[in-house]
Amino acid sequence: MNTGYKANASFTSVNGFSPAFDLSNGFPAYATPPLLNPSYFVGQVVASNYIRANMNRPAMTQQWNLEIQQEFAPDLIFTLGYLGQRGNRLRSNLENINNIPKSAFQLGDNLARTLASNTAGVSTPFSAFYSVFGNNVQTSQALRPFPQYQQIQTNCCLQNDGQSTYQALLASLQRRFRNGTNLQVSYTWSKNITNSDTIVLNTNNLSSIQDPTNLKGEKSVSTQDLPNVFVTSFIQELPFGKNRRYLSHGWVSNLAGGWQIGAILRYQSGTPISFGCASSISGWDNCVRFNQKQGSSFRSAVSKNGQVNPFLVTSSGADPNVNALFNLNVNRDPLNGAFVDPNVARNGGAYQLGSIARVTSAIRMNGFKNEDLSIIKNTHITEKVDLQLKYEMLNAFNRHAFGVPSLTPTDNLFGVPTTTLTTARNSQLTARIRF
Repeated sequence: MNTGYKANASFTSVNGFSPAFDLSNGFPAYATPPLLNPSYFVGQVVASNYIRANMNRPAMTQQWNLEIQQEFAPDLIFTLGYLGQRGNRLRSNLENINNIPKSAFQLGDNLARTLASNTAGVSTPFSAFYSVFGNNVQTSQALRPFPQYQQIQTNCCLQNDGQSTYQALLASLQRRFRNGTNLQVSYTWSKNITNSDTIVLNTNNLSSIQDPTNLKGEKSVSTQDLPNVFVTSFIQELPFGKNRRYLSHGWVSNLAGGWQIGAILRYQSGTPISFGCASSISGWDNCVRFNQKQGSSFRSAVSKNGQVNPFLVTSSGADPNVNALFNLNVNRDPLNGAFVDPNVARNGGAYQLGSIARVTSAIRMNGFKNEDLSIIKNTHITEKVDLQLKYEMLNAFNRHAFGVPSLTPTDNLFGVPTTTLTTARNSQLTARIRF
């Protein structure tokens, strides 16, 4: 425990002018917490207080890469490479040391009944149990490994159960400025697998882990997994004007010369999705994920044909035939659509955990597309003075990249994008004098 090492007493003057107390009379009495005494937390959720001895080991990252290059033409270089990376002991949020054992799932509804009324024969774990929790304490509390406490969180400081692997094929084509052309083209084909992006729970609405006893089952593609990324940028001088191929003489050379066109183009895969959480299990302080209905698709009908229109508001909110990315029955029946709550239809039987991965690449957000274009005119005014005019169009084709919608199937706007990640097309004209 890391609580109990200090106590902060506060003494306040009655009127702001008189002394709070007279030191000659000693310090006033104040309640001091018990030092290093776990009983201080009996009956409470122990928030961020347990630190395992080997949590002090720092993270370790290993990286390896291999590259080959080939010059296809003067200043035109092709590079092909492989990059691998493995991380161990990463900062994480994967433990929950005071969950009920999974074998207790067989007790079904008894877990949520009061201990006095359960029909499974579960008894009090210690004599003062009722005095700590009261007579209405649930049966699940008695089945925790440390029944005198509720949830014990261990993610305050040094939890280091995270692992990750990243592998990528990297290809690029580069031409340094030559004959009026500068070109850079790159493509990355990669896969990012981890169990540790749970430390950042707001990333793509990532749900918390489901089963701390099976961390292999928590390993999935990362919410930052982008399997395909293509980026190209270029600047091209137009062949007009003085010392160029066309219109190189007379006054017209000044007007036609000095023009450049440029662009930065980026196209990448959409990010994968994390769904949750389904109905909870008493005494199990983790997210219970959904099952996928057999033969169903996560993607809605309009998402498959690219006709999602989040600007249309329907009486049912999310409608997989109009405005929702994901496949859910419009009546939100938990046994229809692609998402099935594993504990809705159990009829008092054993509780179950869901089978959908923590983060699934079976469905992703729409890919990101963006084009920034520029037109530049350089004019020599004198030998030492130049004028540059630049017209830029950012997001030139007015692409829309929607933000992550609600990822909980029971929400009214499940799968309906309500935000955008990109701004609307923006044009700007600038003038610069260089001397």
